[in-house]
Amino acid sequence: MAMLVGIGAERMMVPVAREIFEYEMVPWIGREYAAWLRTSARPHPADPHRLVLIPERIYTAFQQRNPGERVTPAQLDAMGYPRLPEDDELEAARAEQRAAALAGDTQRLEAVHRKIERLEDEAEQARRALEAWQWAEPSELERRIAWELSDAPHADVMLGVSGAAVMQAESPSDRALER
Repeated sequence: MAMLVGIGAERMMVPVAREIFEYEMVPWIGREYAAWLRTSARPHPADPHRLVLIPERIYTAFQQRNPGERVTPAQLDAMGYPRLPEDDELEAARAEQRAAALAGDTQRLEAVHRKIERLEDEAEQARRALEAWQWAEPSELERRIAWELSDAPHADVMLGVSGAAVMQAESPSDRALER
């Protein structure tokens, strides 16, 4: 049984070893969907270089896979592809906003409105990260991830929304790589 970690009100994430993510989950899902998987994942706050947080729906599909086989269309549907975790949390907040409006709770309505604005910004950042991961050169990405895993905790974390920004810009770890 996987341990679930709550991230936000609606997002349930499962911690996974980074090596499992990079060397089992990414090859299973394939290059076509790897950018989506990377954008959906988050560095674990306790150990961002060795642990990854994966949405529960993705982890469940991965656990139920047949080893050695690629992801199937049915598994992609079960994982909610192409929805990102931010999309799910935004949808939940909008449902909460509708409930507050129907109840006439103006104080809660204002708080939820601010939450929705924040979540819309996060969803936009996630979409930009998805695009950045899609444009990442696979061989360069593999080289940088291997270096990050071997040089942790001093390397930038190449994962999730923030990792896509690292991939786009030259970071101090790039300069160290070239030495």
